[in-house]
Amino acid sequence: MRRKAFFFAALAVALAAAFLSAAPQRAWDAARLVAALGGATPQQVGVALQETAIWSEDGVERLGLLYRPAGRPAEAALVLVPGADVAGQQHPLFIAFAETLASAGFLVLVPDIETLRQLQLSARDAERIAGAVAFMSEQPVGRSGVVLAAISYAVGPTVLAALDPAISDRVSAILGIGGYHDSQAAVTFFTTGAYRDPQGDWKAKEVANHGRWVFLRANLDLLPSVNDRALLLEMARLRRANPIAPVYHLRDLLSPDGEAVWSVLTNEDPEQVPALIGALPPPIRDELTALSLAERDLSRLEAELILVHGRDDPILPYTESLALAAAAPQANLYLLDSLAHVELDLSTLADGWRLFSAAWALLSVRDRLAGGPATGLAE
Repeated sequence: MRRKAFFFAALAVALAAAFLSAAPQRAWDAARLVAALGGATPQQVGVALQETAIWSEDGVERLGLLYRPAGRPAEAALVLVPGADVAGQQHPLFIAFAETLASAGFLVLVPDIETLRQLQLSARDAERIAGAVAFMSEQPVGRSGVVLAAISYAVGPTVLAALDPAISDRVSAILGIGGYHDSQAAVTFFTTGAYRDPQGDWKAKEVANHGRWVFLRANLDLLPSVNDRALLLEMARLRRANPIAPVYHLRDLLSPDGEAVWSVLTNEDPEQVPALIGALPPPIRDELTALSLAERDLSRLEAELILVHGRDDPILPYTESLALAAAAPQANLYLLDSLAHVELDLSTLADGWRLFSAAWALLSVRDRLAGGPATGLAE
């Protein structure tokens, strides 16, 4: 009943916006996006998966899934990048998100990025994303520009792709949900639960336990010792089942490199994180630096940023999107109270309006690329 009531409230907001603006179709599409993403209605958006997209990057064949709107022409091109998840583009929630975006008039390409499916985070993923942008910019609907959308840890490589001089002028906007700005701050949060608030003071909250193990899996192959990899995987398996499981008998067998990784994973003092990261094996340390947007000159970013983040995110703190928005020349940030990282359960009109505003901003880019009206909406 609560969700049904929320849907009608969201619809009322959308209709009011339609009367107050010169873009009623945009308002209606934004309301449908809010309703679908907020779980207010069943996911029945009426789109069809048309084909498997195939393109070539430096002679290597790449694959992706292409979603087209049903019953209406595509108005703009969008590349949707999954987060680090073994299901990748086949995750049911991710498929629903792709279908929802297609129902709003986007031709949506979801590239298959193997490293993300293997939970391996790498700055080199930016090259794969840039290749997908180049492919979409060759489609008739993408010639005026391409939108990027990314979830969680994929926000970093997506922004890095948009900085690539080869395609930077083709990326019109980036939608980032639950992303990060500084890789060191991200490591601090998912290992210790600590983050600095906008005033610079340490704050702490309970975090999802699996974040540290995703970090381990992402960097495991960068460890030179096969023995260290096997030991750390077993230690992680024990600690995931029981956070206080004894592992000292295995820890004693680690090399200095393996011990350095375990020290980061089990540290509880945020002040120690910089030194612990500095002691990591160079390949892991270098990858963290390469992935960090805090190390980049974001003033060169030509794309508009549309950032959505939950204040109670248990994986990445909302302050990461605050920092990312502050560093970019064109950014709008929408903070929600009912967004747990990427799982949305809208329960307040305030959050409904914020999400509606984010959807409106995204669809404004769609209309601009399609040559439609550039009507503004007050937040």
